Amino acid sequence: MKLDISTYANKFTAATDPELTSLIKLDAKAAEWPIAIIKTLKVSIKDLKIVAYYPEKYAEEVENLEYGTSNDSPRPVFRRFLVKNEAFVFNKLSSWSVEYLFEQGVLP
Repeated sequence: MKLDISTYANKFTAATDPELTSLIKLDAKAAEWPIAIIKTLKVSIKDLKIVAYYPEKYAEEVENLEYGTSNDSPRPVFRRFLVKNEAFVFNKLSSWSVEYLFEQGVLP
């Protein structure tokens, strides 16, 4: 029996992760980011890394929020979020791997 865990994992990691998306939106809200930007944030897991997305039209505003400007202090969301949730990816992949092994009958 051939096990293709990478294909199985890729099936899950290709899509937006609702749990991580919800968490980053909560972090952005706590940092008092504009609601219009918060609503557009999405997070996925790609190549075993957390990737955050937002529309390009908000790129300059997001950069100013994340890193600050000469007039405004930074209100970082992405950098803190990535550090805080790094272990999440590995835990999730481990869970998917075990689930896959059960589904394939490798584990009883």
